[in-house]
Amino acid sequence: MTADLPLPVQLDLLRMIVQRLERLSADSRWSHLASGSRGSMIKLIDVLEQSAQVSQAERAHAELLIEEGCKLLARAARELGDPALAMLRFSIDAMLPQDYPAVQEIYQSGMDTGCATFETVAPPWQAWDAGHLQVCRLVARNHNQVIGWAALSSFSKRAAYSGVAEVSIYVAPSVQGHGVGKALLRSLLAAAESAGVWTVQASLFAENAASLRLHLACGFREVGRRERIAQRDDVWHDTLLLERRSSKMG
Repeated sequence: MTADLPLPVQLDLLRMIVQRLERLSADSRWSHLASGSRGSMIKLIDVLEQSAQVSQAERAHAELLIEEGCKLLARAARELGDPALAMLRFSIDAMLPQDYPAVQEIYQSGMDTGCATFETVAPPWQAWDAGHLQVCRLVARNHNQVIGWAALSSFSKRAAYSGVAEVSIYVAPSVQGHGVGKALLRSLLAAAESAGVWTVQASLFAENAASLRLHLACGFREVGRRERIAQRDDVWHDTLLLERRSSKMG
């Protein structure tokens, strides 16, 4: 994890650590350490949420507390034999062509669930590359292993819609529920605004409740439902159309 992560991602990580520290503080052997760290994080969260302009020093302080909190939780998880306490350590980086085998595997895992996309076979690199914008291609890495990815594809070839794009985001099954998807999506949205994208849309299977929660948590709103729009494995599915409009552009 780095201080380059968008502020909303840092806040998400701080909140996740606070929740785990609250569990840990119930153990008398760890209550003092856990309560002290938790208190410092809660104070910083309040400052960050209320500041109109967050300083680099405050961002650096957040990164320090995240680092210290992760180390404390990792130590407690080992000593207590409770791996659920530990935070998954990851960074968000630009996707490289050599990342695609891992990206493709994660993509295929999502396809195999039957509720992520109508596609059934992850394409080779050349086809995937041609189908996505050259900007805003991100991966999450854990110890240099790709554990998730997010990218944008063009909404339309018409010039009027040059700032509208559609998001794809997939996380390896083994690390779902650890904040990877939210970190990727928030980072992608920040990168999209910097690249001149003013609206990001998403099309989700109506039954994909986890993906819907993720997008709504990151500022998307539901704008429509397309009934029985297409089939997957001979089953008709509804899709939900969501969008997030930038507040910084237009």
